[in-house]
Amino acid sequence: MLSFNSYGEWSKVFEGQSEVLDWDNGDITYLDYKLIYVNDENVYWWELKNFRKPTNGYKSEMVYLQGNCVSFRVKILSTNYFLEPMGKGNANSSNSSNSEWNYPLPGTHRKRMIDYVCGVRDLL
Repeated sequence: MLSFNSYGEWSKVFEGQSEVLDWDNGDITYLDYKLIYVNDENVYWWELKNFRKPTNGYKSEMVYLQGNCVSFRVKILSTNYFLEPMGKGNANSSNSSNSEWNYPLPGTHRKRMIDYVCGVRDLL
């Protein structure tokens, strides 16, 4: 079990968008711009998501992702689930270092996020 609070300053970027096309689940997704790392065409970032309804007892999750801004594919590197909103309280960690690259479908949360992060990477 991990126990850590917030990494930094989270900014709300999406509300009510899910991994499923055009489905509003009421979750809120945050991004910390200071935690975006750019390496050539690859970008790495943390997402914090507050669940509108608890998922398996958890109220929030933090996901570390790698994206490619040329092919617009995404890979989940790790996921941490928290008992409290905003990544607070005890956490359960899941290492996804062997996850596959995915090409998010247009209109999904993940596609909007890779587009967004690749769009702001040049401003960092």
